[in-house]
Amino acid sequence: MQPSPPVEGEPGRQTFLSASHWEGGRNLLRGIAVLAVTVVVLGILFAKVDGAAVVSAFGMVPPHAWLLAAGVPCALVLTSSSRWYVVLRAMGQTVPWVECARIIVGICPVNAVSPSKSGDLLRIWCLRGRVGAMVTAGTLVVERLNDVLMLALFAAVGAAYFGDGRILLIALLVVVAVVALLGIAIFLPELHLPGGIQRRLREASVAIRLLVRRPGAMLAIVSITALNWLLIVVMVAALLSGIGAHVPFDYVLAALPIAVFVGLIPVTLGGMGTRDAAMVYLFSGMVPASQVVAVSLLYTAFLYWFLGIAGLPFLRGVLR
Repeated sequence: MQPSPPVEGEPGRQTFLSASHWEGGRNLLRGIAVLAVTVVVLGILFAKVDGAAVVSAFGMVPPHAWLLAAGVPCALVLTSSSRWYVVLRAMGQTVPWVECARIIVGICPVNAVSPSKSGDLLRIWCLRGRVGAMVTAGTLVVERLNDVLMLALFAAVGAAYFGDGRILLIALLVVVAVVALLGIAIFLPELHLPGGIQRRLREASVAIRLLVRRPGAMLAIVSITALNWLLIVVMVAALLSGIGAHVPFDYVLAALPIAVFVGLIPVTLGGMGTRDAAMVYLFSGMVPASQVVAVSLLYTAFLYWFLGIAGLPFLRGVLR
């Protein structure tokens, strides 16, 4: 006979409520801190640039660049949904592509206002009862590792071609770190590490071991990841060209991934401020700061806010 669950007033129930209250309060404080850091970083950034020049740069963007910038997020929804669908299939899970797309779009509003796209964790919630939490988390780890590795490879290729030793060194260090992590996940998943790292290693190990046995799926995932980031690089290069900035495409290929890495540091909402400041620093020798800020704001507007607004009709269904 199973014991009855604790009812209101029992010690177990009180402990659970206390823990939930503490966790909720801690998350609220974390959210307030991230919002505060975002405001401070943006304030410092805009104190150093001419706001009128930023607005003027917006007016310089030609119609074809606006259309391209609007089309890239739409294409990313299709390619990202396809990548997640392939990863799930490779792990033995059959989730319709339309469902993958609905979830991807539905979590965009959360990603737009959360640090480091942590809204992606909602995918675990969306597939609960059908796909195990560890399996879904494994798909997220695979996608994130692919993104980081592809960005680092892009940066390394662009930096090598352009001859920028700083970016090349950073990119190669990231590649080595990701490859080492993959090796640990595959061959040494039982290392005794801190809880969060240990859990991520187990998730990655299960997913990567399955994908290694399916080279066709792995090739498809890598190809889609490369296409995703190539579209984003092309969009940024087109916006820079549209405002009259003469930046070689290979330098955009090298520098943009570094700015994206900085934006993924979970200290601001959607990477705002940190990613912009990194772009100003990386392009400072070629483009006026006001024009770089204009392009970085358009990057955020199209890849975060545009998708966030488009996903609002789907958000309720995702959360439900």
